[in-house]
Amino acid sequence: MFHWNITSLYIALIVATTLLNKLNRKQLVVVALVCGGIAIIESNVLDSVSFLARPGVPFDADVSLLVLSYLMIGYILKDKIKNVFLRQSLKMDIIAVGVAVLLIIEHLLTEMYGLPRQIDMKLGVYKNPISVYIISILYGVVIARLSAFIKRKFERLSKCLAYMGNITIPIMFLHEPLNRFCSQSSHLLFYLLVGIGIPVLCSIVSSKFECCKYFGIPKRKVVASNIRSKNI
Repeated sequence: MFHWNITSLYIALIVATTLLNKLNRKQLVVVALVCGGIAIIESNVLDSVSFLARPGVPFDADVSLLVLSYLMIGYILKDKIKNVFLRQSLKMDIIAVGVAVLLIIEHLLTEMYGLPRQIDMKLGVYKNPISVYIISILYGVVIARLSAFIKRKFERLSKCLAYMGNITIPIMFLHEPLNRFCSQSSHLLFYLLVGIGIPVLCSIVSSKFECCKYFGIPKRKVVASNIRSKNI
């Protein structure tokens, strides 16, 4: 199950690519609402329908419905998302900080009192439309503003994060099996060093070879040119 996100994203991307070439904006809105609605309904009946129970549908294709909904919404709102990222506004920064604080409090309360998570795509838990869309959008706003701040103030860190953004597939595939070798008493920082550090090193070494593209690793020259173009 730890590769559920790869398969569900891959399926959703194939469908999204087809739909974006054939449908107009209004039709894409309908697709997003329908896919999201079906996904939420399925999540609510998950426990009562045996063949839907995890691992259930092969390749987590049912999760692709919600992923497709997110992709459609992201495409429809891409200009507004770009504005949130690029616009330099103290007011928006303050709002983003306030939202981040609320999200952290919500997470801590959930952990402290053992409350059920409102959304957990790995387990097919996305029963509440408000949690599925509103909370996800709020996280998106915070991440966009934080990314813009890092890009403006910390150029080297921005380049490192940009590189890791290009090798997310190796990180996704390797972090779980690597962390299984860690002791349960290991510190979180150690988990991060093993789960992210080793895949990054493997990607840097293998990026010299032509075959790296088959493993989701861009060649080093491509990554460097992408980073330079983003900084211009």
